[in-house]
Amino acid sequence: MADKPSKPTPDFPLSARNNGQWAKKIKGEFYYFGPWADPLGALQRYHDWLSGKPTDRIVAADGRPRKPHPGFPLYAHSRGQWAKKIKGKIRYFGRWADPIGALDRYHEWLRGQAIEPTPSLCFTIIVSAATEPPPPPSEG
Repeated sequence: MADKPSKPTPDFPLSARNNGQWAKKIKGEFYYFGPWADPLGALQRYHDWLSGKPTDRIVAADGRPRKPHPGFPLYAHSRGQWAKKIKGKIRYFGRWADPIGALDRYHEWLRGQAIEPTPSLCFTIIVSAATEPPPPPSEG
C-alpha cells in the first residue's frame, strides 16, 4: 500500500486508513466513506451520513453494509440479511440490497404483534385475582 495521504485541509474530519479509504471513528468503530483518490466525495458521503440521508455506499471493513442512516433499527447480519434481535431471538427482515423493504417488513411485523404476557404481567393478574373479594352470590 502506498503512503497515506495527508488531510486536504487542517479541519478535514476524516482520516486516511491503511486500506486506502477515508474513515471516521464513531463510537469506537470505523466508518469508511471513500477512497483516498476522492477526498471531496468521501467528505460529501460523510456529511450525507451525518444528515441521515440513506446510502448503500458505506461498507464496513468486514464487507457488511452500514446502516443507511444513524437511526436505522436493523443491523446487517452475516447471513446477508437485515436483522434485529427481539426478545432473545434474531429475526430477519430482508436482503442487504433492500434496506427500505426490510424496514417496511420490520414495521409490518411490529404492527402485527400482540402484547405477549410476561411473568410480571401474569403475577399481577394472579395477585389481583387472589386479593379481590369474591363477587356477591347471584339471586336465583
